[in-house]
Amino acid sequence: MANILVTTIPMFGHIYPMIPIVKELLKRGHNIKWIIEKKFKDEIEEDPIIYKYMDENKFSIFVNKSQLGHKPIDFSLINIFNNYDKLKTQIKYTFYDYTLLQIPIIKDSMKDFTPSIILTDCIYIASLLIAKEKKIPCVVLGIIPYTAKSKNTAPYGIGWRPTNNIISHHRNYFMHFIVKSIYLNNFFSYIKNKENEIIRLLSSFRIEVLSKESFFDTFTNLCDLYIQASIEELEYDRENLDSKFHFIGPSIYKPKKISSNHKQLINTIKSKKPLIFVTQGSVDNDNPNLLISCFEAFKNKKEITLVMDVPKKHQPDFCDNCPKNIEVTNELPYHYIIPHIDIFITNGGFGGVQLALSHGIPIIVAGRTDDKGEVAARIAWSKCGINLKTSNPSSRKIRKATKKILNKSIYKLEAEKIGNIIKNKNAPKTACDLMNKLIG
Repeated sequence: MANILVTTIPMFGHIYPMIPIVKELLKRGHNIKWIIEKKFKDEIEEDPIIYKYMDENKFSIFVNKSQLGHKPIDFSLINIFNNYDKLKTQIKYTFYDYTLLQIPIIKDSMKDFTPSIILTDCIYIASLLIAKEKKIPCVVLGIIPYTAKSKNTAPYGIGWRPTNNIISHHRNYFMHFIVKSIYLNNFFSYIKNKENEIIRLLSSFRIEVLSKESFFDTFTNLCDLYIQASIEELEYDRENLDSKFHFIGPSIYKPKKISSNHKQLINTIKSKKPLIFVTQGSVDNDNPNLLISCFEAFKNKKEITLVMDVPKKHQPDFCDNCPKNIEVTNELPYHYIIPHIDIFITNGGFGGVQLALSHGIPIIVAGRTDDKGEVAARIAWSKCGINLKTSNPSSRKIRKATKKILNKSIYKLEAEKIGNIIKNKNAPKTACDLMNKLIG
């Protein structure tokens, strides 16, 4: 039996994949303390086995994304060169200032709980630093496409598909050099000039090691075990995968709660074909451009039924003149609707994408921010969907992609192939079996 401290960024896409693994650890008799913000604790309090182990730590500084301060980062090549100052500021906040806020929260949680292992999501850098300082084994759960650098891949975020020839290797080397020179060197110069907890935790040799690598290699370099919540068939071939890296399959959490309105909606539309579901996610939705384009693409197309998951703040824009073939809803649990649909249109959240693929549903992705460009590129690479290569697609482009998927069986066949692979995975069991080897 071990004491396991769990840390997750306060966003649904980071918390949901952790829940099945935490439940499995609890079933095996381990003691869990999970640092989680009250908003999310209330969201999953239906699960007593999880709820009673949640830390009551004051986490109010991260109540929502506006206080969190994170704005989706566009890593596209054009943005890297055209919006240098803006992107540099966003990176500094996300990977430095935010880490500075996390450190005291973890230390406070450890006053009455001595962890024998720390389990964290792959963006929670503070856990990696403290685990290294305290010599506590640290396990990272990868909930986005794998980030580590490879000669076969371009810098993370650009969304270029992998290649395996000399010319492309030189291209990738050059792009890694550019990104490191423009952003990472500036970032490390910035943090070296700060006198605070991060600098104390990052010894001088560690800063030197990190500054020589891709910043995203930090997660692999500092952890003892990296468990990727995905499958090999959705990840690029790499010649240099670290031995501590393991695919465990998607870790999919299915909330039990569903409103009577949502139940009624699903019962009404589940037999209509073709049925399309579109979402712009829970974070990058201030500008509902994808939703607007889908609405324009399918309005009055009687042969298609479109279900739109629209944030409340944008609902008036769609509900006033909504045609009969379009249903507008809010916070519809994905796992209730996805088994019935024919196409999933998304801005590229990795959790929703893998849930759709687990049911063999082909995907249209329109996303460029944060990890979404990488998700979109992997969907196109695996032939289970179409990458629109933009966050702001035209209605014409969406109609064209939809027609292509409906008329060509290759997308459905490849999605079903991946779905069958996912069904044979047991992420919580595999994750806990690997962690047991660290626990001893």
